[in-house]
Amino acid sequence: MMKVWDLESGYCKKTVGDYFSEWIRCCDSNKDYIIAAGLEKRIYVFEISRLILDFNKNEDALVNDFEAHDNDIEAIKINKMEKETKNLCVTASRDKKVGVWDYIKGELIVLFVGHENWVKSVSFLESS
Repeated sequence: MMKVWDLESGYCKKTVGDYFSEWIRCCDSNKDYIIAAGLEKRIYVFEISRLILDFNKNEDALVNDFEAHDNDIEAIKINKMEKETKNLCVTASRDKKVGVWDYIKGELIVLFVGHENWVKSVSFLESS
């Protein structure tokens, strides 16, 4: 289950739970999308404008969901740089792999293999 909170009031504006059968371990967002992942080994992509369009209505904001790893996903980061690498996210998993994904298409761009244990954190580094 994922909750959307109002920063000013501190109230929960919406609960998104129909999509998840397991725990969400991580989520991230940019101005357009929220991505979430966890024990299901899947990435869920929600369009923010549809998610918050009407809090009382169950507007289907799910844009994509796809299997990403062979084990739990520990961390996910969305690319916030508005360049040619627009719809990318990176995932870290207990399968000892790091994946870079086009989260709109659900396509793997590159898979980094070689860690000796779980990978628990990832980040994007903007180059100049």
